[in-house]
Amino acid sequence: MTYDQAGASEKLFQVVTRDRATGDIVAKVVNNAAQPVRTQVEVTDAQIEPTGTVLQLAASPSATNTKADPNNVAPVERQVSGLSNSFQYEFPASSVTFLRMHTHDGVPPVVSEVSVSGTEANNWYADPATVHVEATDDRQVDHLEVAVDGGAWMTLPGSTGDVQVAGDGLHTVAVRAVDATGNVGEIRPAVVGIDATPPVTKAAFDEDARSVSLVSADSGSGVDRIEYRLDGGAWTAYTQPLVLGDAAETLDYRAVDRLGSVEPFGRLDVPAAGVHLLASVTAATTTASSYQLGQVAQIRVRVAGSGGTPTGVVTLLDGETALAHATLVDGQAVLKVPTRTLGVGSHPLVVSYAGDATYDGSSDDVVVKVVKGK
Repeated sequence: MTYDQAGASEKLFQVVTRDRATGDIVAKVVNNAAQPVRTQVEVTDAQIEPTGTVLQLAASPSATNTKADPNNVAPVERQVSGLSNSFQYEFPASSVTFLRMHTHDGVPPVVSEVSVSGTEANNWYADPATVHVEATDDRQVDHLEVAVDGGAWMTLPGSTGDVQVAGDGLHTVAVRAVDATGNVGEIRPAVVGIDATPPVTKAAFDEDARSVSLVSADSGSGVDRIEYRLDGGAWTAYTQPLVLGDAAETLDYRAVDRLGSVEPFGRLDVPAAGVHLLASVTAATTTASSYQLGQVAQIRVRVAGSGGTPTGVVTLLDGETALAHATLVDGQAVLKVPTRTLGVGSHPLVVSYAGDATYDGSSDDVVVKVVKGK
């Protein structure tokens, strides 16, 4: 500070501090002179806002508070305007002044933590998962903003918050913070994988060897184990192809993923040795010409055979990977697969009928087209 009056600096004492919580510059000035002192205030290391606050105690040196007049000498707070990085201010005689100068906040907040909690396996989470967000600012974080899968921004008050993410597949969570001034921080993305779909198992019967092989796939956390049972017996862990005897048998099979999701069991009716199986015909069509990413694609399946109605299970295959299966009812079934499992594009798939004790297996090709959502 500089002073207009000669010798005034000997009567004026000052201490300048910075309020880290608000960014304000606070000048504590004591004028012990018997006359006002006008000063030139210069600030070079921050941008001063035009308004501020003054808390001031001014009275004659002999003034006192008494029981009859306890507020004779009391501080007065008021708003002031006309402040800048260079301005004049007059400090009253015999006064103590706290001049609070607001500074411009040009620093945006920063998202300091994005973490995911919930039941987890192999970096995939059970449905739903919780995303925890924290942000910091050189002054004060006003609120957080979160958007899931490109949706609308959701507001979470304060500097910390949680948001749930649900639905099978990979989800993109975008997070940003806004401070009390309105500065918006940079977006911090996170990807959360939700595995809400159980595994899918394919059964293959080798008629010559009279053996059954089971193969399972899971698009999320992965397969933990495959189980089977014969003729309604106890479930047993599958470790190698099963060699069956000459009698007809019913084989049920299922898989469990690493998050504990259990697949609805499939069934294979194995005919007795030497039994001639009738031919079957499988026909598959999609329920729509295309599906938006995030929808569930559906394939209608009909299996026919001469002299009766085939029973058993149909499986949707992408190469050797089983994507879905369903049990035939009156020779018909609907296979369902999340489009997030497939991704955007045209996907040539195969619908395979495993056969039963009367009918041999058959298959049909189908193309599922997945497009980006609008």
